[in-house]
Amino acid sequence: MPANPSVRVDVRVYPNVYGFAQQSRTAVVIPNEIAADPFVEAGNRAYVNVLSGTLLPAEAVCNFGREVAEFQGYTEATMSVPEGCDLDDDE
Repeated sequence: MPANPSVRVDVRVYPNVYGFAQQSRTAVVIPNEIAADPFVEAGNRAYVNVLSGTLLPAEAVCNFGREVAEFQGYTEATMSVPEGCDLDDDE
């Protein structure tokens, strides 16, 4: 994952990294008053699942959103998730 968000990742050379690079352009910084450990653990799971080929990037992001919603008590009204990702879905 490039540290600089303006770096272009070639989808043909690095297809898995490309998905995360695209997602990082819309990333939101976690507020300091929220315990970061659950976010980091959920993010690590998403990253590993994509790099191992277990999930597509969009599926991993959706699962990450579901995990965050669960441990933060968020609903779809209070949290933005990718199109097609239902927080109530138990996939």
